[in-house]
Amino acid sequence: MAQHNFLLTYSVDAKTKIGRDKADKVRGEIAKIEKWNKLTNVETTFKGSVTVAETSSGLLRGILPERIKNMAITAVKNEFMTILVVNQAEEADVIIHCAMMVTGAGEAFEFEVSN
Repeated sequence: MAQHNFLLTYSVDAKTKIGRDKADKVRGEIAKIEKWNKLTNVETTFKGSVTVAETSSGLLRGILPERIKNMAITAVKNEFMTILVVNQAEEADVIIHCAMMVTGAGEAFEFEVSN
């Protein structure tokens, strides 16, 4: 198993009038996440680490950048999806836009989380 540090920034986007209230609740819940470290002066940014299991296949050994990226996205989606579900924030109302950098995963990448 290997630890990979990350920097995650996000934006909660309300798509409808009803979504505005839900988006505010989602923002508030995300801000309470203690699993990662929230940056002090940058409101919507976390730093932390993700654990990725090493794999071996034939001559290829180690951890591929794409696997690191996918594991990091999965970790964020799992955390944010719970918040979306609890707040009944459906995709039509709220989308979370994310940008992330992870050691060993190459360049920064973007993805979205919605329920």
